[in-house]
Amino acid sequence: MTWHVTALALLTPLLAGCDTLWRWTAQPFRLSCSLGTDPPTLFRIVPRLQLLQELDPKTGEVTRTITTSKPPPELGGGIIDDSEVTITPQRITWENSLYRPQFERESKTIDLTTLTYTSGWHLQVDGGPEVSEGKRTGRCRRIEGQA
Repeated sequence: MTWHVTALALLTPLLAGCDTLWRWTAQPFRLSCSLGTDPPTLFRIVPRLQLLQELDPKTGEVTRTITTSKPPPELGGGIIDDSEVTITPQRITWENSLYRPQFERESKTIDLTTLTYTSGWHLQVDGGPEVSEGKRTGRCRRIEGQA
């Protein structure tokens, strides 16, 4: 019986953070993010599914879903748009690549510790060597309540 008490006493501090970790991995949450003076974008983040949803700020309905989507290798690159989403306890990143007459890549990051929101883009002009790039930063805030 004494070893049970000793083991419990040793494991309690180690397991104290598990509830927070479990809540993060199991529960969706919402963020309101804006870049510069742009109106805020409302996101619903589902970490377990590695999924982001843009929500209509007035109705809360999903307007866009962002998840990892890679074209099958047999189709080759440049035929289908692709995206990649990575959600960790520290950061959310997603990148969309669009293949049109020109190549466009947009990448976004939300640092969950500082709630900094960064958006960058890369545009290959007319399929040639000219490239246009840019970056904007903003802030996010957590929306409490049901996600």
